[in-house]
Amino acid sequence: MDEWHPYEYVITIDNAYRKWFTVSGSYLYVIQTAQGEVRVAAYNVSTGQVLKEKSFTSSFDGIVADRDKSWGSFDEWKISRSGNDGTIVLSSFYNDHSSNYTLPDGGDAGYFVKLGPDLSPKRLGTIKSVPLRPGTYWTGFDYHIADEWYTDPYGNTYTYEGHGTKISSGQTWNPIHSYLDLTVNKYDANMNLVWKKYVNEINREAGLNSNQVGFYRGMTTLNYHPMSMSPSADDLYVPLVQNGGSTSIESTVLRLSMRDGTIKERLPGGTGTFVDWNGNRTGSNTTLTADNANTGGDCNAYGCAFFREYTGNGVLVEVLEPAYPSKIPYVYMAVGDPTTSPLARQTFTNGQMVSDVSLNDVEMKFSLRMTDVDIDQENMGFSFRMQDPRNRYAVETDGHSFDLVKYMNGSRMVLQNGSYPFQSDVSYGLKVKTVGNKIEAFLNNIPILSAIDGQFTEGKFGYYANKAFVRFSALTYKAVENKVEWSADYAIWDEGTARADVQYENIQFFDPEGDPKAGSYLWSYEHTPRFINNQGLSSLNGRMVESEQLTFDKVGDYLVKLQARDDPHPDYRYPDNRFGDYRKDSDPFIKKVTVHRRPVSHFTIASAADGKVIWTDSSYDPDRYVSSTNYSTENTGIDYRTTKGILEKKFYYVTPSGETVYQKLVTPQERGIYEVGMAVKDEYGAWSVYSIQTVNIGTIPAHNTPPVPGFNQTHLSTFRGVSITFDSTAYDKEDGSRENLPQTWYLRNATTNGGETIAGSSRTSWQKTFSSLGLFRIRQLVQDSSGSEAQMEKQVTILNRLPSVMLANPASKDQLKPTEMMERKPLFRFVYSDSDQDVQTHFQLIVYRYGGEKLLDSSVLPGTANSWRPNSDLPEDVYMYIRVRVFDGFDWSAWSDPGYFWIKPNRPPIAEFDWSPKPVYEGDSLTLLDHSSDPDGDPLTETWEISSPSGKRTMANIASTIISAEPGMYRIRLVVSDGNLQSEITKQIQVLPLTLTGDIEHTSEWRRIHADAGHVISGNPKDFYAGEKWIVYGYVSPAPVRYVTAYLRAVGKDGSIMETRTVLKPTPSNSIHSGEMHHSQWGELDTGLERGLYSVQFEVQYENGVRKKAEVPLRIIGYTAGAAGVHRQQ
Repeated sequence: MDEWHPYEYVITIDNAYRKWFTVSGSYLYVIQTAQGEVRVAAYNVSTGQVLKEKSFTSSFDGIVADRDKSWGSFDEWKISRSGNDGTIVLSSFYNDHSSNYTLPDGGDAGYFVKLGPDLSPKRLGTIKSVPLRPGTYWTGFDYHIADEWYTDPYGNTYTYEGHGTKISSGQTWNPIHSYLDLTVNKYDANMNLVWKKYVNEINREAGLNSNQVGFYRGMTTLNYHPMSMSPSADDLYVPLVQNGGSTSIESTVLRLSMRDGTIKERLPGGTGTFVDWNGNRTGSNTTLTADNANTGGDCNAYGCAFFREYTGNGVLVEVLEPAYPSKIPYVYMAVGDPTTSPLARQTFTNGQMVSDVSLNDVEMKFSLRMTDVDIDQENMGFSFRMQDPRNRYAVETDGHSFDLVKYMNGSRMVLQNGSYPFQSDVSYGLKVKTVGNKIEAFLNNIPILSAIDGQFTEGKFGYYANKAFVRFSALTYKAVENKVEWSADYAIWDEGTARADVQYENIQFFDPEGDPKAGSYLWSYEHTPRFINNQGLSSLNGRMVESEQLTFDKVGDYLVKLQARDDPHPDYRYPDNRFGDYRKDSDPFIKKVTVHRRPVSHFTIASAADGKVIWTDSSYDPDRYVSSTNYSTENTGIDYRTTKGILEKKFYYVTPSGETVYQKLVTPQERGIYEVGMAVKDEYGAWSVYSIQTVNIGTIPAHNTPPVPGFNQTHLSTFRGVSITFDSTAYDKEDGSRENLPQTWYLRNATTNGGETIAGSSRTSWQKTFSSLGLFRIRQLVQDSSGSEAQMEKQVTILNRLPSVMLANPASKDQLKPTEMMERKPLFRFVYSDSDQDVQTHFQLIVYRYGGEKLLDSSVLPGTANSWRPNSDLPEDVYMYIRVRVFDGFDWSAWSDPGYFWIKPNRPPIAEFDWSPKPVYEGDSLTLLDHSSDPDGDPLTETWEISSPSGKRTMANIASTIISAEPGMYRIRLVVSDGNLQSEITKQIQVLPLTLTGDIEHTSEWRRIHADAGHVISGNPKDFYAGEKWIVYGYVSPAPVRYVTAYLRAVGKDGSIMETRTVLKPTPSNSIHSGEMHHSQWGELDTGLERGLYSVQFEVQYENGVRKKAEVPLRIIGYTAGAAGVHRQQ
């Protein structure tokens, strides 16, 4: 009976050889070396089965060169580095089997060789023995490398190297204890030297621990060479021990740059430099456990612990340095009860991969495989929205659990736990979807885990594994939006909760006057029941509330109306109602939301005699279908009796061997039990949950290839009214060309998030003309005779043809010949056109100075007007251009070509006027004549101010006529304006008076008689005799005269009336009229004139109708009968 042991397997090897072993990936490598031979074996690390064995000469069959010493060789090969890729790196130094030997300067001191699972060696870099300090006394000593190598995450290797001596010549593999020229070295992934840093002081013996230097060096064989690194900080920590005398040593820790080897800092050695979990330096040298407990150790009879670390739950491993004179260290293992305290830190891990990009709402897919599910109980998984490895979300499993967790500062919190029967060496598809605060995890496309948590909204991602022998595939990701749960137009009525949940976003209040909102918003709801088997009228119908409703209780269409009221008075804000009547309601914002039920996936499957899978699909949309006699007849373009409201399906199946295939299972190619899933989608894009069935396949049917969908379209993007032809290219390997394949074509307006409709079932080609704009998705579903389905979706974009516009004024397109404009607020005109016959709804014009400086912007103006006049003046004598664009209700046109113009400088008008007639006399019609002018030809406005001689002031805006002008001086002021500048002139117009004076003279003979008699013959009144003839004169103004008369009315001695009237005739001067006056009765003694004073009445009438009168007195002093009779005769 075999002896019991606790091992999975035991590998027996030859004790005659020096032995090394390591694990790389899923391989266990064992190296056995002896003089002249190297044996290498690769095992399956899980089972211990030998995979390949091979023996090599010490030169690895000649790929490295032996030196010229016949007794030396490269026989001390050791494993120096292993990775996770199944490869290892070996190294060896030339050995002549003596305690000390000398290599020529520049010689090859050692080589690196790489081995993979096929055990084919590959030569890497070479270790040179060139000393860093030539001339020192130890340059002829052995050059060696320390056993411990350290590898950073980028594949670089760090080593200790130097010249030194061995303890004895009898053991060729004994490591060097005392380094006389110690260096730290960095090699790249191919083991080529990157840098070499000399660390000990000149001529001072150095080691990597206190057992290597000083008077007692080599008293034990303990040679542990620690090195630690922090790649993110570019820090490499190296301990250095140097001899300070025959029995004293000095200990230091060097902090080097991993990039170039620069010494950044020298830290105290011994117990002076320790680092805790958080990177803080501490003076304690105790071991800090993963649950934050300190573990120390004491020296005892067996020696002192040189190295101590926990390697398992409750297992403490110590390397003991034995008490003198023993030289052989040994490993001590203490096993205690596992801790029940929560771990403060995951101390051993294969690492957390961290992406270089940060994601938020995303869908990530990959696959994972565990070679042995039960190899350990450690976790592996995938982190996302990672802030850093201590703060993240993760999906993880230990091979049996399947949990969605959150890490906060390294502490694990389970958001949802679960389990799954993972199988060894089976690939599983994992999908993680994050949208907002919702997290979902799918396994083989089946939703398994979900949680609501908003701690981390975005972050990096990456795999991690503490579990051994796991594999991850490449990862794909894409940005996603939640298109089902929170549609802008649709909401899902949940049967379990009997409600549809909605949310409201971006509610804002704007008031044109900037007034704040008064009180709460006002919400109102109108509900129209819709769909078959609806629940009736909603309790929200007709309600007006002050807070939004987050749930709808019935299916159908809801009109949600939102209003607010402004609060205009700053001193009497709501709820003060003293100015409540001035508050105005906003225009309502109305949104339609359709609440509907999720479709139901239901099917059965069975295996036919020939092995094919027979499907019976009874999936339906409860809003549209109950039975073949009870279905929706709403006119949407969908035949609900035939489709049952289901417009799309998706499938998956899991084969008996564990492969997940996202197709409909029709002709399975493996025997055993299949898991089959199907989900269905309704016209509004809502998917059902997967329904899952199993089927046991015993017969393998002839393989059926699914049909190949495809179609061409004559336009990928076009315009309204243009016919598009969709031409099917579908075919099937078994059924043949497109004519043999049933096809259904679906159409959906993706821009409006409209429902999907059936556009046709043509097997060849069909046409469609669109009348609305947007992105439309065309989906072709093809089915073969075996029931396999395949689909293809393409899209067509219906674009708006941009409107166009052309400037009409200014018309110039030549900046060297700008249009001359006279007004500072010119009228700009343009011509609008649109190939889609859309009506112009807005327009905008911008005026620029030459050089591009903006002078004036009309801003966006509503309306169909094709002209615009600025409200402010544009500068004169400046070269400018204007551009216009128009909006057709969908898109803006391009800016028009510039129209160049300038505004000619405005010169002031010239005020001038005249009048008629000249001269002006009293009573004339004085006509004012405007002779004003504008040098620019601008129209003028006039303002007349007329002040009469009597002081009367009148105003007029046109030249007028003064009727019957007053005599005297008129003051006339004229002001003219071209709209910008004005001019004025003032003139005085003398209106001459119309006058009349009269005079009465004697005839020449009578004048002499009277003069002789000493009578009055000058001045008035003059002396006359009754009966003598009078010469009368009328003196008038030099104006046209109609007549001048002289008139006398007198009473005779007998009381009779005597009237005498004489019309005077003008003389050549025209201002003097004359005539004679005589009456036969004047001189009669009985009836004639009495002595005394008489007055002759003169009257003149001018052509303008003015009459003037004058009175001239005379004196009758006697009768002609008493005077000389001669005159009477005359």
